[in-house]
Amino acid sequence: MNGTIKISIFSLLALLSLNSCGEFYNITNRCTSSHVNPDWDALERNLSSAEALWESQKPVNEYRYTYSASNFGGLRKVSVQVVGLSVTATDSTGKILSTDESIYYGPIENLFSSLRSTIVNRSSACATASITYNSSLGYPESFSFSNEKESLMDAYYGFTVTNFASSPPVPHP
Repeated sequence: MNGTIKISIFSLLALLSLNSCGEFYNITNRCTSSHVNPDWDALERNLSSAEALWESQKPVNEYRYTYSASNFGGLRKVSVQVVGLSVTATDSTGKILSTDESIYYGPIENLFSSLRSTIVNRSSACATASITYNSSLGYPESFSFSNEKESLMDAYYGFTVTNFASSPPVPHP
């Protein structure tokens, strides 16, 4: 067999189980020993309560906040301004983000939607989540999510909402 490479099944499996550092992955679905299941029902109830508070107390005309997202790739801060149905998001350099990017940071309702999806989907038996809400307005102030499987590294995502400020509604003449 000229020019053909023969690979045994064992060799193929060994190659597939190597990570970028050359170490063997521990291929398992077990949770880490420190994993504690969150109370998903309580997280969903708290989300519904916070969302109802937001709907009753949210600014009528305009608000802005800083959204800081972190994961294994680092931290990204975005300034978000919502005026009516219009959203402007700028990164830390002042660059205005495209509409495609700003959909992730947009109105607070987008954050609620994302949180609800995370809670409902419970992507793994080893998932954990923690959420805090602003006690006056109900918007999410912080969120952390991790997947605590033994075989996963860097399965973390979180965000914070800081510097929230609203503008009073403009009176109509």
